[in-house]
Parts: sequence; C-alpha cells; structure tokens
Amino acid sequence: MANILIIDDDPDVGKYTSKCLRDAGHDVNWIQNEYWEQAEGEVESLIKANPSLTWDHLILDIAYNGDHFGGFWLFNSLVRKGLRPKWGAREIIFTSHMHEVSDLSQAVSGPAFNVRIFMDSAGIPFENAMSNNSFDRASLIAKIEAL
Repeated sequence: MANILIIDDDPDVGKYTSKCLRDAGHDVNWIQNEYWEQAEGEVESLIKANPSLTWDHLILDIAYNGDHFGGFWLFNSLVRKGLRPKWGAREIIFTSHMHEVSDLSQAVSGPAFNVRIFMDSAGIPFENAMSNNSFDRASLIAKIEAL
C-alpha cells in the first residue's frame, strides 16, 4: 500500500481523508495547520526527523485560512527547496473550485482559472484535481490507485 502525505487545514476533511486512506490500508501523514507557512515548517520537520522519509503521493489543499491560494505558495516553496522528489511528483489537488467548471482545463476566469494555471505550470494533470467539498471514499481510492 501507499505512504501518503496529506496537507489540509480543515479538520473535518483531513480526518475523513486520513480515515478513508488508513481504512484502505495506506499509511498517512496528515499535516493540519491553518497557515501554509507553518504547514511548510511541519513538512520540513518530518523530513529533518527522518531524512529517508518519502511518500508515494501528496494530497494538497489549495485554500488556507486567510489565503484562498495558500496551497499554491506552499507547493511552490516546497518545490523550490527540492522536496518534490519526496512524494514522487504524484499530487492530488483538493480545491473547492471544482464546482465552477465541468472540465478544469476549460476554465477561463475566476478561481478555477487560477487553479488551472497553477496545475498547468506545476505539471500536475488536471484530472488530479478533486473537490474537497464533496468526494467519496471510492473516488479518492481510485484516484490514488490510478497514479
């Protein structure tokens, strides 16, 4: 089974996601912090405590308290520090903006367009975006297995 890093500030989403994945046999590290800068420090602390630690997947929430796109800043900062190989460039992006468009690759305005630009520039396939407002266990597990 997979070793998965979840970075999500929402306690309900984080608990549900962690439980779904653990129940499916995956190992999970969940970082829950309401500020992306502090979440970044927690990722670095995990790695410093265990330099050989790697994950098979990263599940990253985009919106943070007071910063609707804090996940962009967090991801880019971790990548600039050379940490993307720690999760093998297999990312799932949680966003509340999936309801704005039926196909993220077709978004041309608003927050969904910002998510599109971020994912495109980061080389994350659009199909790796999921709504964190409404997803089911089976969809999440299927997405993990497809990566």
